[in-house]
Amino acid sequence: RSSAASDVYKRQVYERVLETFVCSLWKTFFLPGTLYVSDNHVCFEDLTGVSNNFTIPMREIFEIKKNPPAAFSLVPASVQICTAKGDYWFTSFSNIDESFSGIEKFWKMKQIVTSALKVKTSRESLRLPVDEPIIKEYQATFYRKIGSFEGVMLITNNFLCFLENRKVSVFRHKFVVPFALIDEFSRSPSINHDNTYFLIVRLKGTEKSFAFMLKDLETAMKEIAERKQAASKPVSLLSWDVSCITEHFQEYMTGYVFSASFPVRQEETRKRFEKYFETNGEFISMIHTKDLTSLCRLDIPWKLSAHMWSYCSGALAHKVSKPDYYSSILQQNEGRESLALREIEKDLPRTFPNHSFVQSEEGLSIMRRILTAYSWRNPTVGYCQSMNYVCTFFLFLLPEEQVFWLLCTICEDLLPNYYSHDMVEPRVDAMALEKLLEMHLPEVWQKKKKKKKVLCVD
Repeated sequence: RSSAASDVYKRQVYERVLETFVCSLWKTFFLPGTLYVSDNHVCFEDLTGVSNNFTIPMREIFEIKKNPPAAFSLVPASVQICTAKGDYWFTSFSNIDESFSGIEKFWKMKQIVTSALKVKTSRESLRLPVDEPIIKEYQATFYRKIGSFEGVMLITNNFLCFLENRKVSVFRHKFVVPFALIDEFSRSPSINHDNTYFLIVRLKGTEKSFAFMLKDLETAMKEIAERKQAASKPVSLLSWDVSCITEHFQEYMTGYVFSASFPVRQEETRKRFEKYFETNGEFISMIHTKDLTSLCRLDIPWKLSAHMWSYCSGALAHKVSKPDYYSSILQQNEGRESLALREIEKDLPRTFPNHSFVQSEEGLSIMRRILTAYSWRNPTVGYCQSMNYVCTFFLFLLPEEQVFWLLCTICEDLLPNYYSHDMVEPRVDAMALEKLLEMHLPEVWQKKKKKKKVLCVD
């Protein structure tokens, strides 16, 4: 059917045509033409040559109705497409029932796909676990001292979330609050005395609170109450623990030479982050704004690096949503053997062989538990070389369970297919990097070529 699409359709939307209908557009008179339905649009082509051609995006359609013949009128049965900008009536189909069913079917299919994509996009933007279902969505306005922000308030099994409505995701206001961290929530009247109410959510152990305004306030409060009651297990971490920079990390950094200005820059960067935390909170319920994105791109001080990685990657959300997962997966698989476990045992002595903690009995035991737990969690991958180094580096900065979740997030969410037996993704990226070097940095490319350095090995 794509080849049969008219020139006008090709000019307006370059996509696959799903169905074609010969019909008439009813205004004050009948206008014969052809109706094309594609993946994302409904397009009408005027056959009279008057050029009354137009395209209706599927996303703008909120209802499609079949109308019977109008009483005391010459207008036959019609298909009515309703949009916010206006309604369109199409008549004179060869079979009104089949035509209506076809148009409605494609529109509903598009709604299902759009809804699923929207949920997927929201989950990825908020860095929620893949298996964390979005139960309810409310159009809401989030209020702060600096202004108000239109968006959606999302309720999942374990979290109360907000995501600002913006096309560019890095500029969005967004946050994720575990229900286990919510102390209380209440309804507060507006100071304007206009019969409107705010939803105020207060957090445990802090003076921090969130203010929302939404239409279906009562329903939202009931849903939050149910989820809060179900979230009986408390969240232990309420702030960043900067004491994680232990002697193990200091030993790892031995031998590195830094400029005299490096400690000064680190201290300046740390103060910028602390200023951000004062305004936007910290830990998992911190409000993520464009300022945080800019700070992370500029530099993250060592004392906060691992915690910020856990927050921005979504590893903290994984840990909060499954508080007993790590210990239970180790307990359930205790005593079992696998090929992955044998590979882990081979690589443990090779991991930072000169580091006293890593090669101590305690260090080896912790690494073994983390890598073993992941191999049982993801048996398709099991264990892949270099996981041991990633795991150990994080272990210098974070507690054991948090390292496990950060490893899961990297391997499954941020870099899927990187840690695999065929290593397809890193090879593709290495070849892309070689091509980019050749195009944009020819001098570097020539030196690399002269020294026969290879980025990708087939």
